[in-house]
Amino acid sequence: MAKIIIAGGSGMLGKELRKKLVSENHEVVILSRNKSICKQSSDHIYWNPEKQWIDPNVFVSTDVLINLCGSNISQGRWTSQRKKELLESRIIPIHFLVDVFKRHQIRIPKILQASAIGIYGRQDIESVDESTRVSSTDFLSNLCLQWEKSGTLLRPYCDQLSLVRIGVVLDKQEGMLAKIASTSGFKFIACFGKGRETLSWISGTDFCNIVSKLIDVVEIPNIINLVSPHWTTYSSFYLQLKHFFKVPFLLRLPEFLGKWIFGEMFVLLNYNQKVKSKNLTNMNYQFIHPSLEDFLKK
Repeated sequence: MAKIIIAGGSGMLGKELRKKLVSENHEVVILSRNKSICKQSSDHIYWNPEKQWIDPNVFVSTDVLINLCGSNISQGRWTSQRKKELLESRIIPIHFLVDVFKRHQIRIPKILQASAIGIYGRQDIESVDESTRVSSTDFLSNLCLQWEKSGTLLRPYCDQLSLVRIGVVLDKQEGMLAKIASTSGFKFIACFGKGRETLSWISGTDFCNIVSKLIDVVEIPNIINLVSPHWTTYSSFYLQLKHFFKVPFLLRLPEFLGKWIFGEMFVLLNYNQKVKSKNLTNMNYQFIHPSLEDFLKK
């Protein structure tokens, strides 16, 4: 049994991960900004990175820190203010943790720092993996680059640090699929453009299982892509969802309409990425949902 602290544990990934780790008899502590929840639940500890508040004793005997902090990138149009919020929600908690660890001479055996495959930018043909050089090509890649640059500041305060680049996470109860399910009553599912772009994704179940394995293994990779081994095109993705939700129509809308509705955030609906994970292959991880078909059937 390990003592595991999750920062950013109130989101979809954090809640599911907590359930998984508790079921494995780990001691799980959630760092939360919600004072009322912290008063009601002994496993939630109040912190406020913006106001620089935390009880440093929470880190005593901690084996693993998992930092998932970051506002949902798919919520709200990407105005200048929203872009600032997306960046600050990721880097401010990291800088605060670094400051706390430095001031109180805290060292964590293992830190898993979240990032995203958006760091690879949009690709036209070639696939990418953990060894691919990254550069700033658009807002998403620049956001992830700054996120990881801040994340590496944690390295002096741990024995092992892994930057966990997460693909688009699919969960039947929350997130993207839940939003699509809420519109299925209209008897159609809408997609934009021809859908030839490639979606690199992972199921919420596999995400939790992989993180659990990273906690258990002796040595973790410096960088790891969390993506399923089988990509899907957006066209195939929406066609399969059409059958899954049993709606009669797939409504194809022009791209210019999507850009008008969502603004710059429209890239999330056609971001072309073929991402592989060599390090997951090296870990011999067996996916529960290696393909979209597997995910929708189970």
